[in-house]
Amino acid sequence: MSGEDRGSADHGARPPSTRIRPAGASDLDDLVELERRCFARPWSRRLLAAELALASSRTWIALLDQRPVGFAIARSTGASAELLRIGVAPAHRRRSVARSLVGAMIDAFDRAAIPELLLEVREDNHAALGLYQGLGFRITGRRRRYYEDCTDALLLDLRLGSSTAAEPTAQRFRR
Repeated sequence: MSGEDRGSADHGARPPSTRIRPAGASDLDDLVELERRCFARPWSRRLLAAELALASSRTWIALLDQRPVGFAIARSTGASAELLRIGVAPAHRRRSVARSLVGAMIDAFDRAAIPELLLEVREDNHAALGLYQGLGFRITGRRRRYYEDCTDALLLDLRLGSSTAAEPTAQRFRR
């Protein structure tokens, strides 16, 4: 993607004024603030800046009335892409922001002919599991005692490449 507004037609239940776009270095302050609001253990400014500068990394930001409300970071190797981080400001959760971010990611990697999108999620994060499984991800494995509190991580994957030019991948998963 090159900064275009992805529009609600591609991503389903997006609130009318939410826009997803690629993030760049000029978004660093907003990403740092979102990290702080979204996570008990936020990534550092330095780490976020490094991700933005990394050629294999892609970052998207969700804007509601021009205010940042969420973001997603992924890396691509060409053979696969992996969702590394996704966060939505607490006041904007359960409003399809994460779904829109993942939809934009799916579309971008599908267009880039990346064959699969991978991620890991806490086994007790039922909201995230529901979102990912609703988009077609399937559980492919488990990392036992992966998190600091010994909770397992579930490994999920989504096969890409089956969409047509007339039907973006994320549109196939609309609710």
